[in-house]
Amino acid sequence: MNRNLLLKEYVRVAEIDHLKCDLLAVREKNGIYFSEESWNQMNTKSELRQTELVEAKKQVTIIENH
Repeated sequence: MNRNLLLKEYVRVAEIDHLKCDLLAVREKNGIYFSEESWNQMNTKSELRQTELVEAKKQVTIIENH
């Protein structure tokens, strides 16, 4: 098995683990229907996108003013 296939398998297994945690959270109905780890990952991605959006808007403003 080559390196790329091993990495893809690792990512697939990690995703399955995340989905299992989310499913458990749904079954427990403990308020949020995502595992804490998944919720934190979503928030981190959202914050990153927000930062990227702010930076992109700054770049547009700079370009428009020149």
